[in-house]
Amino acid sequence: MTERLGFIGTGAMGGALAAGLIRSGYELSIYDVDAAAMAPLRDQGAEIMGSPREVADRAAIVFACLPSNTISRRVALGPDGVLEGKALRIYVENSTLGVPAIEEIAQALAGTGVATLDAPITGGAGGKRGVESGNFAAIIAGDLKAFDEIQPILATLTKKIFYVGDTPGQAQICKVINNAISITGLTIACEALVLGAKKGIDPKRLLEIINAGSGRNVATEDKLPRMLQPGVSPGKLDIGLKDMKLYLETMHLAGMPALLGANVMELWQCAAAQGEQDYDGIIRVFERWAGVTVRPPRQPS
Repeated sequence: MTERLGFIGTGAMGGALAAGLIRSGYELSIYDVDAAAMAPLRDQGAEIMGSPREVADRAAIVFACLPSNTISRRVALGPDGVLEGKALRIYVENSTLGVPAIEEIAQALAGTGVATLDAPITGGAGGKRGVESGNFAAIIAGDLKAFDEIQPILATLTKKIFYVGDTPGQAQICKVINNAISITGLTIACEALVLGAKKGIDPKRLLEIINAGSGRNVATEDKLPRMLQPGVSPGKLDIGLKDMKLYLETMHLAGMPALLGANVMELWQCAAAQGEQDYDGIIRVFERWAGVTVRPPRQPS
């Protein structure tokens, strides 16, 4: 297998996807603004490029996994973006960027004959760890012929591939719903765990009970057990804030009130305003309100 692919954005999730493609036998041309993020992939044989355009000059199929819709727009449409690439035929956007951004990118690229696949991934339990183990889902929307072409590539990384429609944006809707459910589950689990501690119940024992019953979810089975370990957090607060913002925007575009989502968003904003930076900051907000401690103290930096 010698087909050359492009990959832009080689952070935690993107780097795991790119490494999987290399292991599957694909030649890769990559770009990231952070040279250190590309170094492990270079050592595995990836070709380092100087801009998104250079990647799209080298590869007909280019993947992108980026942290914000602003960056996704710039990579796709900005100066030296993939829009200017000479080889590009299919652009696979793995980022979580929301409906308006993917629609804008797809429309602009369509004007140059490039098919855009809206293709966010959900990492299952463990985020990056889920991607590395193949325990993640790829959600795809866009041109069916383009999907048929990239489906065998994705199949080397995961068996969980869901084609949801021919319109870019449909996969984003699925992803933001998934993320909002995950974040809301984590939030109520943090609140409830602190309630248990307030009433004298050991948090680890309470998690064992929950995970043996109907209250179990990815937060109680994966995220919270890790959060109860010293110095461990399963994610960055700004990622959760981004995900909830995209969910609220999607609800509003649909003309629906986001009553529960808005309250969850407000709580996460409260944590950020109190200087919290990680997911464990959510449980610390409840701890301060309750006057109890569930998580181990932070280790001195």
